[in-house]
Amino acid sequence: MNSRSDRILSTDELKALNAKDLTKASECETRVTLTEKNWSAVVSLLDRMCSTQDTILTTLAALLTKPDAEELLGQIERSTQMQLRQLHQTEEQFERQANLMNERYAAKSNGLLRSSEEALQKLESSTKNTLRDMTNETHSQINALIESARKWLTRLGITSLLLLVALGTVCGIVMLRKLG
Repeated sequence: MNSRSDRILSTDELKALNAKDLTKASECETRVTLTEKNWSAVVSLLDRMCSTQDTILTTLAALLTKPDAEELLGQIERSTQMQLRQLHQTEEQFERQANLMNERYAAKSNGLLRSSEEALQKLESSTKNTLRDMTNETHSQINALIESARKWLTRLGITSLLLLVALGTVCGIVMLRKLG
């Protein structure tokens, strides 16, 4: 047993603690996620119920009259029933909110998934088109460069031949003048 249950609480103390826990539990915020406040209230309520049960058993053993025991059991049963109804209502509210959020976020996530897929398809198509255009442009530039190199080499060859012919002619003229 923990230190709280080592001490036997009076009925008035139990009522005060129970009322405090009920107030705390009624202030709980119902959300899809279980907040620390809700969790603490539920754990405290369960702990109090266990402590109450221990106190009841001890008190029942010490009671002298049957009517007193029946009255105490009736109070506890009414309190427990009320707490169970409140917990059930909270559970129903939680379930409704969870269903609503599930529907809302499922629709949004499906829309997001579709738009992401469409964007990826557009990006893929755009990338393919860009790569095709770049390849065609590069191919055109390479062909233009090859054509330019051919023309240059052709001119270089013709110029080289003309220079050789001119050089041969000059050499021939110089040789003829020296001989003649």
